[in-house]
Amino acid sequence: MLLPAPLRIYNFSMIPAKLRLPVLMLGLVLWLGLPLSAADAKTDLAPTGVLRGIFLGRNPVQSARDPITGEYTGPVPDMLKEIARQLGVRYQLIPGDNAKAVMDAVNGKAADVGFLAYDETRARVVDFPGRFI
Repeated sequence: MLLPAPLRIYNFSMIPAKLRLPVLMLGLVLWLGLPLSAADAKTDLAPTGVLRGIFLGRNPVQSARDPITGEYTGPVPDMLKEIARQLGVRYQLIPGDNAKAVMDAVNGKAADVGFLAYDETRARVVDFPGRFI
C-alpha cells in the first residue's frame, strides 16, 4: 500500500513556506521509488480507474490557477499527474472550497486523495500519515 488508508492527507504545516515545494518534490521522488506491485497500487489509489485528488483550490501553496486557461499548476497538480502516470491511470484534479470539503470528499469516496495541512481538529475526522522526512 502506497499511502495509509483510508485517507491520504499530507502535513505541510510543519515545513517553512519557502521549503514546502522542495520538500514536497523530495517526498514524491522518494515515495515513487518504493517497490510496489503496480496492480496493488492502482487498486488502492485509483479504485475507479481515475486518480481523483482534491485540494484547497484557492491555496497558493498547493496550486495556482491560470486566469485564461483555467488550468491549475503547482505542487499538487504536479504530484497528482506524476502519480497517475506511474499508475497508468488518468487523473482528475478537484479544487475544494475549504478543508471540510476536502475531508468530506475523501471520507465520502468522491476523491481518492486529499491535500491538507495537519490540524488536531482535522485529525479527529481524517487520518494523516507520518511526515515525509
